[in-house]
Amino acid sequence: MPFRARLNPTSLTRRRHARQLWSSKLSPSTISPSSSKVVNDFSPILPHTHSRPYSSILSPITNLLTPPRSSPETPPDPIIDLLDQINSQNISLAENTYTSLLSSSILPADLTAILTSLSIIPTSEALSFSRRIYTDISTTFRQPILSSHKTAFIQHLLSCQHHTEALVLAGEDPTAPWTNILHAIIGTTEFPNALEKLRKSRMLELEEYTLVLKHLRMTIPEDAKQQMRDTLREMGKRGLILDSDGQIEVLRLHMIFGDWDRARETVEYWRHYKWTNGMREVALELDFRDPMRFQEDLDVELEGSEEHEVASDEKRDTRKLHHDEGLARTIPPDQDREIRPTTEGSVKDSPEGIHRITLWRRREATLTRILAELKSRNLLKMRLEDIIDIVESSSRANDIVLTLSIWARIIFHIIPLNLTLGKDIYHHVVSLGLHPSASLALTVIRPLCLSRPPMLEEALKILQTLPERSAPSLSLEKIFQVLLFACSRLAFPFPSTSSVSSLPLSSPSDPSSSLPTTSDPPSQFAAFQQPTPQSLSTSLSRKTASNSDTTKFAISTALHLLNQMHNLSLSLPPQSLTSIIILLMSSSPSHQTAFQLYSHFRSLSPIPFSYKDYTAILTCFLRLSLPSSPYAPPDLFFHLVRDMRQEGYRPGSEILASLLRSYALLARRLRKSPKYLYPTSTLSHTQSSQSSFFQSTKPNISTLSNLQHPYESMKKSGDNRSQENTFNEKLDNLLKAINEVNTLIKLDPNIEPTIPLLNSLLIAFSNVGAYEEALSVWDSLLLRRPHEDQNRLEDIYGTSVCAVLDTCGWAGLKVRAEKVWVWAGRWGVRGEKEWETWVECWCRLGRFEEAIKAVVGLKREPVYVYPSSPESFTTSASPSSTPNTVSIASHSFVPPSSLVQDPNLVSQPSSVTSDQRPGDGNGDQEINTRRKMETDDKRMEIKPTKEMIRILLKFSWRDRKAYRIVQEMVKVEFPEWWDELKGVVGR
Repeated sequence: MPFRARLNPTSLTRRRHARQLWSSKLSPSTISPSSSKVVNDFSPILPHTHSRPYSSILSPITNLLTPPRSSPETPPDPIIDLLDQINSQNISLAENTYTSLLSSSILPADLTAILTSLSIIPTSEALSFSRRIYTDISTTFRQPILSSHKTAFIQHLLSCQHHTEALVLAGEDPTAPWTNILHAIIGTTEFPNALEKLRKSRMLELEEYTLVLKHLRMTIPEDAKQQMRDTLREMGKRGLILDSDGQIEVLRLHMIFGDWDRARETVEYWRHYKWTNGMREVALELDFRDPMRFQEDLDVELEGSEEHEVASDEKRDTRKLHHDEGLARTIPPDQDREIRPTTEGSVKDSPEGIHRITLWRRREATLTRILAELKSRNLLKMRLEDIIDIVESSSRANDIVLTLSIWARIIFHIIPLNLTLGKDIYHHVVSLGLHPSASLALTVIRPLCLSRPPMLEEALKILQTLPERSAPSLSLEKIFQVLLFACSRLAFPFPSTSSVSSLPLSSPSDPSSSLPTTSDPPSQFAAFQQPTPQSLSTSLSRKTASNSDTTKFAISTALHLLNQMHNLSLSLPPQSLTSIIILLMSSSPSHQTAFQLYSHFRSLSPIPFSYKDYTAILTCFLRLSLPSSPYAPPDLFFHLVRDMRQEGYRPGSEILASLLRSYALLARRLRKSPKYLYPTSTLSHTQSSQSSFFQSTKPNISTLSNLQHPYESMKKSGDNRSQENTFNEKLDNLLKAINEVNTLIKLDPNIEPTIPLLNSLLIAFSNVGAYEEALSVWDSLLLRRPHEDQNRLEDIYGTSVCAVLDTCGWAGLKVRAEKVWVWAGRWGVRGEKEWETWVECWCRLGRFEEAIKAVVGLKREPVYVYPSSPESFTTSASPSSTPNTVSIASHSFVPPSSLVQDPNLVSQPSSVTSDQRPGDGNGDQEINTRRKMETDDKRMEIKPTKEMIRILLKFSWRDRKAYRIVQEMVKVEFPEWWDELKGVVGR
């Protein structure tokens, strides 16, 4: 196949569907009707002259008599065309293609492929098409309904939330996708009915037992505990062992039931195996919720007691295993249990147990009284001395010793409401001589690190209170993870506050020769073998130089934390690795180096990055601005997006929209920067309104420079030609990057061109001066209007109208701006923000008469917006071209009464006739239909705002005559705003 054809996305899609059909073991005739010979995948591919094992002597003569062979190209297959149309979600065209195939027979495997492709489209149109195909299998095609057909159709019903119909269709069929059905209806009232049908059809599988336990946790019926025991007993009889997900659900149920003993035993059992992220999270939750997690002080009062010694000896001799026979095992059979109170209140008959229970109940009563007292107070106004008085008075009244567990519960209660007070209580506990545990320190360190900005110094002080040689634990590992995350946030805050207006722009370099890939070993990092704390500390130490003080402090802190983790033999979790990558990327000298660092650590990470990790890395890469590389090159950005897709995550269009917004922001800063000098010639008001910008096929950057300040001459002393060329070169580089993104949107079938993405593209083109490309994006937005929700056009197209009006104002396109405004009025997209942009557009064009008429007319004649109406305004304050109202040249201002009496004031612009209005092919029938949707209770009145007056004053400030006219208008029409806005001047 030619190289250009292989790059065609349509050809790629066809080849992918061909492989899908071949993997479904279809007959060769399905893929190529002209070929009936089965191809052996392992047979060598030889020319047709070597297809025989021998050669005849008369073969030269017979070859002349043999007709020429047909072209090896495969003729188009309607099944593949149908799959292509479904993959592009063009359901109407797919239905037409399917209707044309009803006269011929379709193989069962082809029907399975069609139903499977439709099942991932959760729309009512796709579901009706899928239901039609499922019905035609037995009626039109006279074929038996296979289990694969039923599975695909049930999956489509589940994706469209048609759970009842899916259950009816599944019946008691054991081949139905019961696991998917239980996944879809978990936590609903339909789950018990589906479970009953499943039990009648076949035995439950291990994953389905886990879903049963998860449903119990989500619903908690009255007999939830008994149902859990019955489920575990059933699994025990079958010899099944719960996997990690099932054990997590059992642990959560134990915590809900208050059975803290069994919950702790489950966690201790996990320590013999490799932990998953879910295990870590639920174990940390248990550390926070378990009221008996601090027991080190319970044995102090019993120490030296003779009963305690006798009871301890008896317990060592007579200790027995306590578990239910026949249950599925979640703890080791030799696991011992400590004596603690349970929800049933059953304890062992021993003096030690009775004494423990008595002491525990007295402390719980004291703690309950303290927490009730704190809840009745305003914690935001309380001081540390007040908390100490309440706690000590309650402890003396109940004759108990304040232990670490009591202080921990108090701190855990206060931290969410008053972080500073909770931190002070923690330091008070340390001053009392109590040794805090890692879980208690984590309770205080976590909110300090998650605050804005991160309170890293205070968190490090909390870390210093722990013993130097603390035993490795889950809480200690979590502390270092949170601290490293705080370092990354402190070194690279979001959003970035660095100014890029004065940074020199350079074109993105071609990374094809130096980009490391995840498959190639990074030679420039040969010293590192795996991402360990020690290797990361070496890398961070190289980045400390030539950075800001905050970045230096963050990197040096991360270096110290990594050394501590190495000394404590703590592993580096994937989340901490992501924080380190962001630290290194934020201190890189260029985007190229930042990408190389990411690629290196991605290749060494044993665990793939999660969706949140990729989002954080993309955000860091996007907002990184450096002197040698002020904006993210699109080719490197697309490398990151492709890596994200390879991990199974589908990046949405909002990621590309963020990239385009960064380009647009950089272009606007460049255009407004006083460092760049513009050409000496400027446009007058008349020239700006009659711009011939579109006479050339390519936007001229010099015209853009003229349009920036139409009221001020930019003449400077000296030669400005070199700086002008530098400015044009920088904008050209940005335009190339935006064009690359535009090409990707057009060619990549995985990117959905949503309206927010097209709005970002329009704004980016406009800010860089490519007005022709920006208006072409606006034309594509107009074509989408009939397919959008007609009752939400104001919300959908509001940003688009503002962006295109701003484009017309900068480009000097008066007629095009009037056409856009007529379209906005026809379809009800004239909100308050749109009116402000409309006034600014007239001011930018130098048409202050029309701008004043629009604002004054908007006040004298109210305008009402009907969100669902095509003619959204009962009156229109759009300025006309009749110059009899305001004349800046004659220094006159017409009183408001003449404005009201002028019939042309509330008419559409005279330059826009009825045949010039942009139509979209629907005619008057759609307008009449939409008029019936208008209701008076939904209308919204639009009035002049302070922002409109501020815009008039700001733009007219450079022209003294116009400025006096606007000031006089504000005094007469808006006297209540004059004192506030009289000092507004332009920039």
